Amino acid sequence: MQADRVALVNRLLGKYVGNHKFHNFTSRRDFDDPSCRRLIHSFGIKGEPYIHGNMEFVTLRVRGQSFMLHQIRKMIGLVIAISKGCCNEEIIEHAWLKQRVDIPKAPGLGLILDEIFFAGYDKRYGEDGCHEPLTFTKHADYIEKFKHEKIIEHIFQKEDAECGMLRWLHSLPLHRYNKNTLESADALVNDTANPAPVQEEVPEHKPNEGSAVLEQKLDKEDGTVAGEDKSAPRDN
Repeated sequence: MQADRVALVNRLLGKYVGNHKFHNFTSRRDFDDPSCRRLIHSFGIKGEPYIHGNMEFVTLRVRGQSFMLHQIRKMIGLVIAISKGCCNEEIIEHAWLKQRVDIPKAPGLGLILDEIFFAGYDKRYGEDGCHEPLTFTKHADYIEKFKHEKIIEHIFQKEDAECGMLRWLHSLPLHRYNKNTLESADALVNDTANPAPVQEEVPEHKPNEGSAVLEQKLDKEDGTVAGEDKSAPRDN
């Protein structure tokens, strides 16, 4: 993954930061539903892209005050679509508006709860002499060892065996972003990269070819959920 592509992905992920209406990033929720407004604190690539077997991975981390069903998978799916030229980046800004946009949902393999934070509680009670902060620092080494040996390794093996991300990437150029005859969304799609759907065969299964991993982190602050997400899609 080249440096310019890393910079592009980080810039696109940064567009999610802030307080936005995520009704187009979930299901069965309307624009006027107040629960669709979510706060994202940060979103970006963690570390450097790396090779595992014959696959290249990158880890994405998102931290927010709560997440909706499919929200993280759709945020990542849209960034991948933009970075591969399937649609224009203006579609992110359009997705905050009332009209419906059908956003591609990235595969869920690798999207995991990695850590929980209780920052509000720790700030209020953690240093009062009567309570202990709710942290997992003393168990950090064990947690990391367990995560990589039991969870991350399983993700690698499953992706290598099933090529879920590779298959999804193969179908991504056929995705239509307009919803309920939303003509304005069509203008945000690159027609040459998003032709009319045609019947295509599923690509032949080839272990150890390009794939992806998603990994999630979730936080809590004063009883509210916050989250971080790590993701690793292969970009051809």
